[in-house]
Amino acid sequence: MKDAMTVLCVGNSRFCNSLCAMLTDDEGLRALRAITLIEAIRIFGENPDIDVIVLDEGFERRMDTMEFVVEIRRVSPVLMYVCCSDKNIGDQFMRAGCHNYLLNRKQIVEALDDFASSRL
Repeated sequence: MKDAMTVLCVGNSRFCNSLCAMLTDDEGLRALRAITLIEAIRIFGENPDIDVIVLDEGFERRMDTMEFVVEIRRVSPVLMYVCCSDKNIGDQFMRAGCHNYLLNRKQIVEALDDFASSRL
């Protein structure tokens, strides 16, 4: 089995805060936290072992967040998920390079569980 899965949570919403706290409590996960996109770029550069990035689409300007997705996709195959409230927004992020969009906490937990199981 591989080492703990590393997840970078990017955002500053109450939802993102609770997600990061939940992930930190899971023994099979290592959660990193970025409140801004600039901080996310720095953390990503310092941690090449990041497996998954979970973005909160509403925490900064949407175009800036999509540009972040495009730039990360250019340099890494890391899985990226965007947490959003609307399927149309999710589709835009998928076109930019996100693996999928997640509309609620249950979908996030299921996606991370599926990815962790595939690493066994």
